[in-house]
Amino acid sequence: MFTIVLHCATLRVFFAFPFGYYADTGGRKRALLLSTIVGFTFAALSSFSINWEMMLAFKIIGCSFSTASFALTMAYLGECVGSKHRSRYLIIMVSMDLACEVVSNGIAYFVLPLTFHWPIPWLFITYSPWRLYTLILALPLGIGALLLLCLYESPKFLANKGDTKEALKLLRSIYIINGGIEEKFPVKQIKQPEEINSKNDTIWSSLKKQTVPLFQPPLLWRTLQLFYLMILCSTTNNVFAMWFPTMVNLFFNSISDASSNSGFCESVVQNVTMNTHNVDNLECDDFMSSNTIYSGIILGLIISSLNLSVSTLASWRRLVLIGCYIVSGVSCLLVGLLSHPIANITFFILIQTSAIGVGSVASYFVDLYPTSYRGLVTSLGMMMTRLTSFAGVNVLGVVFVDHCIIASSHFWGYLADTQGRRKILCVSLMCGGHVRALALTLLGECTPHTKRTTMIAYTTSIFLISTGSMAIITIPVLPLTFSYYIPYLNIHFNSWRLLNIIYCIPCALGALGVLKSYESPKYLLSVGEEEKALEILRGIHAINNGKDSEFKVTSVILDEERKKNVVGLWASLKSQTTPLLKPPLLKKTLLLSLLFIIVYFCLNPYMVWLPYIADGIMRAIERDDGNITFCQMLQTSLDVTKTQTSNCGLDQTAMIMVFCIDVFMAILNIILTTIMSCTGRKTLLISLQLLSGVAGLLVNLSSSWIVSNILFIVYVSGVLNFGFLATFVVDVFPTYVKAMAVCLCLMVGRGSSVLGINILKALLINHCQLSFYCFAGLAIVGGLLSFLLPSDLKKKKKVES
Repeated sequence: MFTIVLHCATLRVFFAFPFGYYADTGGRKRALLLSTIVGFTFAALSSFSINWEMMLAFKIIGCSFSTASFALTMAYLGECVGSKHRSRYLIIMVSMDLACEVVSNGIAYFVLPLTFHWPIPWLFITYSPWRLYTLILALPLGIGALLLLCLYESPKFLANKGDTKEALKLLRSIYIINGGIEEKFPVKQIKQPEEINSKNDTIWSSLKKQTVPLFQPPLLWRTLQLFYLMILCSTTNNVFAMWFPTMVNLFFNSISDASSNSGFCESVVQNVTMNTHNVDNLECDDFMSSNTIYSGIILGLIISSLNLSVSTLASWRRLVLIGCYIVSGVSCLLVGLLSHPIANITFFILIQTSAIGVGSVASYFVDLYPTSYRGLVTSLGMMMTRLTSFAGVNVLGVVFVDHCIIASSHFWGYLADTQGRRKILCVSLMCGGHVRALALTLLGECTPHTKRTTMIAYTTSIFLISTGSMAIITIPVLPLTFSYYIPYLNIHFNSWRLLNIIYCIPCALGALGVLKSYESPKYLLSVGEEEKALEILRGIHAINNGKDSEFKVTSVILDEERKKNVVGLWASLKSQTTPLLKPPLLKKTLLLSLLFIIVYFCLNPYMVWLPYIADGIMRAIERDDGNITFCQMLQTSLDVTKTQTSNCGLDQTAMIMVFCIDVFMAILNIILTTIMSCTGRKTLLISLQLLSGVAGLLVNLSSSWIVSNILFIVYVSGVLNFGFLATFVVDVFPTYVKAMAVCLCLMVGRGSSVLGINILKALLINHCQLSFYCFAGLAIVGGLLSFLLPSDLKKKKKVES
């Protein structure tokens, strides 16, 4: 079902392109009439559907047409309004669009609770409130189509076609409607400054002529810029608006359970996890907190009213756009930091103020593009917005619960490159930020080049042992039955809270250790602190060789480009980010990011689901089902679990197995790191990636559980490439952007891991063998791409920190 909905949503999004083309060649009014009439017809018919398949088909067709209405209306209105008032009217149009949410929610509040059921025998359906509600929502499209018949075509479109006489006639009529006297109409002639479209072009040459100029100079930069700004405005609003009822419902249900001291994320996640513990016995009652309904109405009123107020500032549209981004961004940060319920919900609502910028961006589309491209570029902008919104809605649902800090990688990398590795690493350890990326950067810059790769690779072993230790610690801690009530916090301190504290202790100890360590000498050199860098090198030398050892270095020179001094936060942020996205670093950034994505996407999901996989395999072996394939063992365990719901815990032997696998891979990493000086890290990375991929393809070809398990362990051993890839990132990027590069590469890797984890979850249950073929095949592709990495050439001996 999800696949059908996915393809349907994607299909209707791409209808924006033909409608934009038709509006630029056939006319704005004609395109809008087609969009509204067909959209209304099929939306109304969907309320009489005899089954869900018919309703889905009608919705697809109707939405494919009506989806273009908003973009075409913005282009149409912008051309029928003078430049002096254009921005204001477009912003007001966005307010009307937002106010529609209030109206639709209000109608639902009154219509859906109705209890009538009218049978229609000749359609074999019963007409109920939800069908009436569907019909009511379709009516505005029909009314809009009738009103369009009373309106004029865009005068600017007619003039662009060369029909200046008709355009002049329409302008005169508009002038009279607005209260002017016909004899005093000031315009006598229309001068056409733009190229007139030829009526003799074929459809393909016309299509090319309308589209190609948008993606080549001089319009290319503006197209990319405005697409990005429109995506930023609309997607932020749409994504959170789609999840608004769910999030707010969970939030209010949570605080009603005396959890009001929790933050917004904690309240939502707590309610989600509480509801999923007994999912087999969960009974759906379609109840929604009344606070959720009121919040939805208030949200629409606040945003639409705020947007109307902002329309008075339309002459400062650039400042309005910047302001809405700042308010939305600051609200995103504060909603996760505060614990007061009213503050939480207020800032969650303010995140959606980004929608206010839609009108400003739309006015730029109208102002900056020639008439002949205006309808198409506005529709394409909306098409990209809806595509990213659709992806964002699905990603947010996962990220909100499981991965809160992926998107903050850019922030931590920027701070480490501007404020210092040691200081930011200490803060990150205390706050739970991106510790691993910052630690790798600091370690790489405090280690000589001859030992750097080895030391960074060793950290992977420590990481794996830590992961295995976490699995072992759960065995004695979680079964504990104590529960101490803490009155002033209104909580019961039990075993899972104790486990969380135990997991936090290494971060606190690490923060204390970092306070006793040195800052990166290479970072100090990059910011011009040569004396401090030399002093730190002297201290490191004394620790490694004794205080009596002679330190012969008298000066230090940085063998790379230094950081440029800039003034201002935004200028600083730009100077730290843009070098990674333009030559000569662009190729390295793209290649390493892509490899991180492949490794994280293909291998990390199996490590996340390793306890579940190990549990399934161990249960199959205990039932003497060891002579079937790997996926068959998982499937039989799943089938048994569905019929035996009394024990929801994981097999302790499986947890020990997870620990053993992690320890094995840690030891293997130490061995591979030791021989890396002989083979070279590039050769080792390629070999491990290809071997991992091949093993993944072969996992299900054996019916021996011993062989299949060995192949599986070899496959997941590909996670060791995390460390090897990190050594490349630390080596190839200059010091002044190194932390940013490491954090961004890990960010895109973890982002892909979120997607991979959820895809693997679905595939393991329904298409287990396909998961191994797809993921292992992609791992092999990663191995082939690794040939593009720089070779391990020995550098000239230099004094490096």
